[in-house]
Formats: sequence, C-alpha cells, structure tokens
Amino acid sequence: MSHLQSFARGMRAYHDGDHALATEVLTPLSGGGDVPAKISRYYCAMAHRAIAVELIGSGGYAEAAGLSPAALGSLVILARPRYENNGYVTVDLDFMSL
Repeated sequence: MSHLQSFARGMRAYHDGDHALATEVLTPLSGGGDVPAKISRYYCAMAHRAIAVELIGSGGYAEAAGLSPAALGSLVILARPRYENNGYVTVDLDFMSL
C-alpha cells in the first residue's frame, strides 16, 4: 500500500469513528515533514483525544492516563459537585476541548 493510500485509509478510519485504527495507520506516516505527515500528526492526536474521552466517560481513568500527553493536553475535565438532599455528594463530569 502506498503512502497516500495509507493516509487515505487512516483518514477514512478517523472519520468513521474507528480511532484505534486511525492511530495505528496514521502513526507511521506522521514522522516526515510533508503535508500528509503533518496532517497525520494532527489526526493522531485528535484520535487519541477521542479515545481518552471515551475511556474517561466509561470510568477508564487509568487507561486514559496512559495515553499521549499531547493528546490529553487539549482536554479539560470539569468536575461539578452536586449536593443531594440525603447528604451525599455526586459529581457531574463534563469534558471540554481547548
């Protein structure tokens, strides 16, 4: 498979929501200085970010912490405590991208 075919496959995977496949395909392409390499780096980071959001949303905090710091750097977690009438505190988590 050619460089551009791999790039197209990775981009298709990203836009189809298959972020794991997108990172698998785009990571080897992200090392150069050409335009596809630069775009690959960006979409690799965005795919890692999407994976982190999914993991955090399902309680996989330890797994999300192991992802690329560059991918997580654009993610802000907002914890909003909510006090219930029964004395318990619940926390609403919201995710926001910078």
